[in-house]
Amino acid sequence: MDPLAQLKDIHIPEAINNYPLAYGWWILLMITIVLIALAIHAVIRHRKVTKFQREAIKRLSLPIENNDEIIITLKWAAIQYFPRQTIAQFHGEQLIEFFLKHLPEKHHEKFKKLSQNGFDHRYHPSESSLDNDLLQAALLWLKHALPTKNNAKAEVSHD
Repeated sequence: MDPLAQLKDIHIPEAINNYPLAYGWWILLMITIVLIALAIHAVIRHRKVTKFQREAIKRLSLPIENNDEIIITLKWAAIQYFPRQTIAQFHGEQLIEFFLKHLPEKHHEKFKKLSQNGFDHRYHPSESSLDNDLLQAALLWLKHALPTKNNAKAEVSHD
């Protein structure tokens, strides 16, 4: 007698179904969805808060004819983040002091050095040419002073 003849056919086990998922997978899925939603919300909020900062930097990257355009762009950007009544009246040294007040301490000297000549000669007709140092000071202020920490928490609602 053949021992192999006594063997029975091989039966494949029934397929294991993956559904319903275990509770742990549902919890992990919900946590992932919430984290993705929070990340999207944070990105949208950050873009909304930095909208005017980016726009001012973009304006300064366009061809500029004189220092007055740089100062006007800086003042416009500041008005978008600070109360208009505070900034609109500032000019000259008051404006420089305002910019320094809202700039981190470590950048004060560099900003003063780069911007002083441009602000001092703003109203001199012979000094109507573009001052690259003032442009660098403006970009420094826009990148490091805006948006303010207060406005990062409260969404800016300018459209």
